[in-house]
Amino acid sequence: MVRVKAQGGRCSNYETLVHKIMKVLITGGNGFVGSALLQHLSQSSLEVSSICRRDIDDPQSIEQHIVEDLTVLDDWSALLQSVDVVVHCAGVAHAAASEAEFNAINVELTLRLAKACVEAGVKRFVFLSSLKALGETTSTAQPFNSETSAKPQDAYGRSKLQAEQKLYQLAECNCLELVIIRPPLVYGPGVKANFQRLLQLSNWPLPFAAIKNRRDMVSVYNLCDLIVRCIDHPAAKNQTFLVSDGKAYSLANLLRAMSAAQGKRSWLWPVPAPWLRACLKLLGRADFAQRLLGDLEVDISHTVKTLDWKPQYTLEDTLRKMRI
Repeated sequence: MVRVKAQGGRCSNYETLVHKIMKVLITGGNGFVGSALLQHLSQSSLEVSSICRRDIDDPQSIEQHIVEDLTVLDDWSALLQSVDVVVHCAGVAHAAASEAEFNAINVELTLRLAKACVEAGVKRFVFLSSLKALGETTSTAQPFNSETSAKPQDAYGRSKLQAEQKLYQLAECNCLELVIIRPPLVYGPGVKANFQRLLQLSNWPLPFAAIKNRRDMVSVYNLCDLIVRCIDHPAAKNQTFLVSDGKAYSLANLLRAMSAAQGKRSWLWPVPAPWLRACLKLLGRADFAQRLLGDLEVDISHTVKTLDWKPQYTLEDTLRKMRI
């Protein structure tokens, strides 16, 4: 790879970007969202490159930069040469990570990359944050919205919020347009963790028929569609957007939809939510009980209005695409 000297900050008008082929760099090309985004962009008119830890099976139109550990990368100039927009999907989210790991990757790495973008003259930085930057639960009367005060409850959420704050400070002092996207749980082909476990259990007899909570999620297809909209939409500049499928599901209805997508019948029987919470608390899983049984609703009206965008894929659409 040829190294080039970082260019001075370009502050050309944003409108000029839409009249030429834009060059977009995606970080985290091996990740769940990053890989889906690359597939989404493979047929676009954009010039797309990606930073990956290892080779990915993608169309030849996508240029790959293999970087095994971004935290030790000092010189970003060659990767950012002539790049107009960076979409930063790389990060750490697994529960086993320490607070120091979350800070090193989700905060410090993100800030170093953004500073390198300023030096290289990148016009726009799209940061994939998380709804956890706001908190873990909502009440039925007040879903999370664009005006909600941030109260993250875990190290991951705190790291995402801190990264957002540092990025806004950087953007205010430089010619860098910042876009922040806060998704809730993302699901789709290749998803793992809790959604995959629920999918595997959805045809078992389960005590969740009485659970009428309301939780928002987002299909990876809807998320990728929104990210692409944020790449070149003038109104996205210096905005923070919440995203979801636009429909909240109870745990019971989610399990029924999963079973139906597999052509099977769900076997749910009713146990009152307080009983389930008490049992899980006795097992030391009060945090899991809240994620499973609590509410987490998202008001995406600001996103829809600002970007003239709406989610195209339903839960059922995405489950069918997962070929389960």
